[in-house]
This record gives sequence, C-alpha cells and structure tokens, in this order.
Amino acid sequence: MKRCITLVLALALLAPPASAAWRIVVEPQGRSVPARVVVRDGIPYIHLADVARALGGSRHWNPANRKAALIADDRRFVMSPGNSFVAVADRIVNMRRPALFEGGEFWVPPGFLDEAVGPALHLETVVDLEVERVTLRDLGPVVGDVVIEERSGSTVVTIGLSDWADIHVESHSSGAIDLFVQRAALADTVELVSSQGYVARVSARERQGGTSLMIETARGATTYRVERLDHPRRLEVIVEARAGSVPAPALREPKELLARPSDPFSTSEGVEVVMIDPGYGGHETGTVGRGGVLAKDVTLEIAQDLGAALQRRGFYVFMTRSSDSYVPLERRCELANLADADVFIAIRCDAWISAAAAGFQVQHYEAPREAPLPVALPRRGGLRYDHPSVLTRTEEALLWRNAQEQYVDESRVLARLVRGELRSALPSADRGVRTIAHTALEGCGMPAIVVSLGYLTSGGDSGRMQDEAFRQDAAGAIASALTAYRSGWKERNP
Repeated sequence: MKRCITLVLALALLAPPASAAWRIVVEPQGRSVPARVVVRDGIPYIHLADVARALGGSRHWNPANRKAALIADDRRFVMSPGNSFVAVADRIVNMRRPALFEGGEFWVPPGFLDEAVGPALHLETVVDLEVERVTLRDLGPVVGDVVIEERSGSTVVTIGLSDWADIHVESHSSGAIDLFVQRAALADTVELVSSQGYVARVSARERQGGTSLMIETARGATTYRVERLDHPRRLEVIVEARAGSVPAPALREPKELLARPSDPFSTSEGVEVVMIDPGYGGHETGTVGRGGVLAKDVTLEIAQDLGAALQRRGFYVFMTRSSDSYVPLERRCELANLADADVFIAIRCDAWISAAAAGFQVQHYEAPREAPLPVALPRRGGLRYDHPSVLTRTEEALLWRNAQEQYVDESRVLARLVRGELRSALPSADRGVRTIAHTALEGCGMPAIVVSLGYLTSGGDSGRMQDEAFRQDAAGAIASALTAYRSGWKERNP
C-alpha cells in the first residue's frame, strides 16, 4: 500500500503520570474519547476498551485462555498478556512491547496502534506524549487483489476492498468497463491477470481522488453486472454473453453483515468459502502421462469442474490458479489464508514407476513432533509464508507448520467424508485416507486435504481423469462430501 504509517513519540523521557488526561481523536470524523493510560518503563500503555470505543468496535477478554480481542470494522486483533505479538486477520504483528493485564484490565503499547491497527484499518496513528493525545487519521479504503475466474456462462473479476467506498461503474466505450473507487489507494501487492474467458485485460492505477480500474472484455462479451459482497469484502464484475449492448448497471447495495459470534475466540463461523488448489502449473508441468497428457492440465480441469459443482451448492469458491500459471507451493497456503477460506482442497495426480499402481486417495496433514510456538495465531490462519522477519527463522518455520496442526482433527473428518463419497461414485480403486507431512498443507490455517483422483502412469486412471463424465462424477462426490461436512461442522462446533 502506497501509504506511510507514522508513530511520533515526543518527549519520551518526560512520560506523563498514569492519571494524565489523555484523549483519542479520530479524524476526519472528529470523534474524541477519553483514554486511560499507565506508564511502564517510560512507555504509555493505553486501555484496550478506550481504543475499542474510539474505533467504534468492541473488546473481549477470555479468562480461560487469557486472550484479549479487539474487533473493529470487521477486523479481529487477538493478543495475550506478556506477549509482544498480535494476530491480525492476515498476519502476525510484533508490537515491540508486550501487552499488559493489570488490575483486571488489559493495556496495549503504542506499537499496537502503529503496527497492527494502523495498517489493518488503514489509519495513520500518531501518539503524542507532549499534548497527551492519540490521533487516528483515516487513509481511506485500499483496492486489493484482482482475481479472474470463469463460472458457468460468465467470467468474474473479483476486486478485493479493505472498506466500502463510493464506486462509479460505467461503460464509456465498446468492450470496456470502467470502475472508479473514490478515495481509494492501490495496494502494492495487486497482481493483474489477463486473457481469460470474456475478459481480455484488467488494468488499475491511482489517480487524483481514488483508484481507476478498466476491464477490457473479449469478443463475445455483451453484458455485465456488478455486485458488492462481504466476508471477504469485495466487488464482483460478472461479464456475460447475452444479446444486446453493454448497459450501465446499477451497483447493488452491500448485503447485510453476518452477525458476529457471541464467542470472539471461536475458531470459525461456518463453512462457506472453499479454496481449490490445482496442482502444478506454468513451467511446473507435473507428471507426463500416457499419450503426453500433463498433470498441470488434468488438475486444472478437475478443479474447474469441482468449483462449478461447489458453486451450485452455495459455496463461494476461490482457486489458487485458474489458468496455466506457476504458483509457488508455499504461496498456495498463503492465498487460502489471505482469502479467509474455511476449507482448502488440493487437487493432484499421482505417479509411480509401475503402471500397475492405480486408484484414488485422500490425504490430510500429519502433525509435526515439535512443540507449538507460544504465539497467538489468527482465527483462521491468515499466515504469510514471507511475513516480516521480526521472528527468527526457526520461529517462522514453527509458526508456518503449526498453522495446520490445530486443524488436523477437522481435516481428518473432511478426508474421510471425501473418501466415502468418491468410493461410492467412482469405478477406480480405493487407496483410502493417508497422512502427509508436506508444505502443500502445513501452512494452511483451516481444514485442508489433498485429493488425488488417480495415477497418470496408469493407462486406466489417465484415461478416466481426461473423461468429462468421470470428472463431473468426482466433482459431484467431493461437493457432496463438503456439503455433509458443512452440516456436521455445526454439530461439532456448537
């Protein structure tokens, strides 16, 4: 994000006493609330409840596991007393100073505002000891990742947003859709994709007053519509092929936010978002099977069939890749974490030196033997593989591996359900449920499995996986298993 988060500590050696009349000022809204402060080792700690009140959010304390949470603008910040780390939606942040729990109250250091709240809520945070004031300035929304995916009869451009803003959508010229997001910045991490389905190209740039995005449509596209969706907050531009010219659509109002759970420390709110990971891609072709078929092509075809089957059952579907592109193995888990996915399903093809090896199998993660690192992890993953190096390499590796460890039981349940449905739907040999200790799953902060529908080195399996009817049967079976898993999840997590 092309913004600067600043922290000003004026006259740190002349820190005010605990009784100082501090205030938290939120600009440009003009809100101002009193703030209680205690000073420890010359550093002012601010009462978490006052921070929550200034942000219009809420704070929670769980005495059972001694964790505090701040919930503001649909973002969750979880931390523990005596710990310098705070778990934010998509990363783990170092506050530089540990949080405090004193006198039955929870206190946060200035780094909580500057390092965690500021970047997550897109606020500039200024702590000024001289005038005893904390100022929070709204930097406006940020346009995040742009993803193109094909659905039945349409191509969808999904545009991530950090917050809602005034959005203007129109078609100035034939074959082009123009969006302007007012007051929005463009995230540095945006990777634009081109040439897929009815979309030829997407470009984005910051200009005065906000961010512009242009979607150039391909031949055959005639209409489009725009929807605003939550969890995660995003725009969907749905490009379709229908008779007539391209109209200027009315932007739909946001859907009502889902009610927050009464327990702020619950591990999940349900099973709604699925990340599908087609194996290999780009220069990583995978196994070359009978007749020259490539594993990267087979996994993508199966993943697309599965995505369509899941969408018909009401799931929201992401894919780590929707074209022949290379995605590093660690990045695949990270994408699932950043999308706040509820389930991760990797699609792979097996291979062996003997053509006699055949059949499907389902794998889930095998927990490592190392003790978990005592750092609060996000509610549903959110871990980046290359997060800022405030941790040692050993700590980073433990954090990454421990992300999946807490979901092993749920992953096993999902794997067994998928195996049962595949066994009933497919003529292939059943190789059962197995465990795997591999980077493909270890960084996922949600239940995660690997599904292999056969061996490309087997003539029978290779032919079946290229058959549309077989793929649709397999996709339907996995989708049915996920539907059953979604129903059972509520019983296992009341």
